[in-house]
Amino acid sequence: MISQDVEQEYAITEAAQRSRSQKRWLPILVIGLLIYGTIYAFAEITTLITSKRNRLFMIDTAARAEYDYVILGASHAMPFDFEDMNQRLERLTDSSIINLSIEGGGPVPARFLTEYFLADHKTKNVLYIIDSFSFYSEKWNEVRIDDPELLARAPFDWSLIQTLWEFPSTRGLIPGYLTGFYKINNQKRFAPDLSDSELSKFTRTYRTNKRVDERRMAFLYPEQKSTETFDKYLSELNHLAIALAERNINLIAIKTPLPERVLTKLPGEDEFDMKIQSVLQASGFELHDFTTVSNEDAFFYDTDHLNKEGVINFMDKHLGDLLRIKR
Repeated sequence: MISQDVEQEYAITEAAQRSRSQKRWLPILVIGLLIYGTIYAFAEITTLITSKRNRLFMIDTAARAEYDYVILGASHAMPFDFEDMNQRLERLTDSSIINLSIEGGGPVPARFLTEYFLADHKTKNVLYIIDSFSFYSEKWNEVRIDDPELLARAPFDWSLIQTLWEFPSTRGLIPGYLTGFYKINNQKRFAPDLSDSELSKFTRTYRTNKRVDERRMAFLYPEQKSTETFDKYLSELNHLAIALAERNINLIAIKTPLPERVLTKLPGEDEFDMKIQSVLQASGFELHDFTTVSNEDAFFYDTDHLNKEGVINFMDKHLGDLLRIKR
């Protein structure tokens, strides 16, 4: 049998070995943390230098505390921020505007971006450019905001952490955001923070192609529309409308021009418009349908997105007047 003295000696020896081991690992841990902290700081600085169109970056670094208009929507709203279009619209309407639309963004991303923006900023109006496709699938909603790429250029901001927590689908992104993982691993950190559409397509004119149009519609819309899914995202729009009304913020919902060849492929749009209008009117707002105006093929750079000439034409003939009246 081992005596009590020997057991104590063993215990003291083991404790001493653990202490020495901990002392050896402590410098390594400190050095590792310093290296990671340096990389994190470099990624944060790079984000501030290279970011431009990332919507979370734009909110965090917004030049104003209050705007006249916040623009929400999916890719049909994005051309209004390409090149100098936002500045043109500001001059045309004598107002301050920030465009927070994102590619494939439905009502859930619209609510998310609105809540984050309103955490530290104000706006008098929200211009929501609505697309029916964004109400028929979660890939344009929860899946769209549960995307680390959105945070790859987002500066550190406690308000963003709070907003991420408010939306169940984005809570899982918080650890990666807190540790800077998404910024550190952003392989596009030095690339232009501009979409390919803005860089190379915006000034083009689309040569109509039936097969391309059909593939585009198949990409946007499910083969079978689910009433349950639609009602879910209609409810999200309702939440947004109520939240804005409670803050005395005016919501202006519009549908932008679409070519006739696209409109004929969108059955059920009249019913969609009626349901959207019903939700909006319940909070004192309304839908403005511009799908059939200024919609010649020459005004589009692909199946359904306005090109530079189309955006300028639409702003000059329709949108400018509407925003001046609503303001």
